[in-house]
Amino acid sequence: MGQTLSEPIVEKHTDHGGDKRFNYAVSSMQGWRLSMEDAHTTLLDVKDSEGKSTGVSFFAVYDGHGGVSSANFSGQELHNHIIQSKAFAAKDYEAAIKEGFLSADAQLRDDEQFQAEFSGCTAIGALLTADNVLYVGNAGDSRAVLSSNGKTIPLSYDHKPTNKTELQRIQDAGGFIEFGRVNGNLALSRAIGDFEFKQNHDLPAEKQIVTADPDVIRHEITPEDEFIVVACDGIWDVLKSSEVVHYVQKHLARGESLSQICESMMDTCLAPSLGNTGVGCDNMTVIIVALLQGQTPEEWQEGIKRRYLERHPNGLDSPDPQVGDSISPASTPGGAQASLTQLPSSVVEVSEDDVVTHPDETLQRAHDAGVEADIHAVAAAAISGPSPMADRIGSGETPMSEDSTDPRDEVEQEGKKQKVEGEGNEEHHSKEA
Repeated sequence: MGQTLSEPIVEKHTDHGGDKRFNYAVSSMQGWRLSMEDAHTTLLDVKDSEGKSTGVSFFAVYDGHGGVSSANFSGQELHNHIIQSKAFAAKDYEAAIKEGFLSADAQLRDDEQFQAEFSGCTAIGALLTADNVLYVGNAGDSRAVLSSNGKTIPLSYDHKPTNKTELQRIQDAGGFIEFGRVNGNLALSRAIGDFEFKQNHDLPAEKQIVTADPDVIRHEITPEDEFIVVACDGIWDVLKSSEVVHYVQKHLARGESLSQICESMMDTCLAPSLGNTGVGCDNMTVIIVALLQGQTPEEWQEGIKRRYLERHPNGLDSPDPQVGDSISPASTPGGAQASLTQLPSSVVEVSEDDVVTHPDETLQRAHDAGVEADIHAVAAAAISGPSPMADRIGSGETPMSEDSTDPRDEVEQEGKKQKVEGEGNEEHHSKEA
């Protein structure tokens, strides 16, 4: 789980802002780790090189490992690479995100001050256009989710070395998997930086052992969409996607601000003591973006409260989950585990962890039971009911960039992430975002 302090640093670094379209808050905490290696970006109105408005908003989290340089660079520069791309000028935002990730990675590699740098970082960014279309680019295992009328919609899928598509690329580039890690070292398979895994000069950037090439999911904002959560795996290792959405809903219904919710969520995810799993011991960063939909912030929050209490009349008094809680099918609103009852002829039990971390294996189980559905329909059933994305994804409106990895092709081996004893010491120089 990496080297740790004897006591966690629980000081929070919190910011908030808003305009007519969005309200947001972001908070970060070092926790048990020896240093803080996360970075983030929160821009309500991204400016171009001449200082003019581009009409887009951008919210991103960068979870560093092996040092903070890659994350800091990404937090300062990655969005600039997106808006300076030819694709952005043509309003091809999916291609712009892809170009931006790869261009930022290339600049970092060519910068002399980073020549001896061995750090890397995950990158997940949510770009919202002036015409209410959301694009989420992801490289790594940070994550974004959307709350839509109380339902949880995944906006990214984790990139793990044991996923089928990731494993194939790693092996084709000359790498291998050991202890569930790239070359026995890196616990994720896409990242900015990590140039020691990008040394095959016969292959393009997209085909390297570790690549910065992002998956991109497109979602048209609907009147039912409420808020977006973007966070590093310090949050997602402890709380499931539906738990995070429910947590935000409940605390909004209690009248808390977005800043208070970000801070309390990190406290909830913080391990009370060091254990041998490392869960709850990571750096943490979380962004919550309220989609105001023409409402004032007060009207928006009151609407969240009303809908929450309609679904959970006694929900305000329910305890928050804690590190190490055993999650049962009934303990998570919306269902941490559910039969695919929305799909015909199904007796398959799936969890949302299955969907997000090894979607193809989950989909195959559904197909073996006679269910014909795409991964987003399975996700909708596993997490919190039918998803407004499900009809668009897989029906001709492509949610991902042309060259991106389809989550239906990804497989992760059985079981949870393997932990390496002594990670971070002189014998094991493993990296974990």
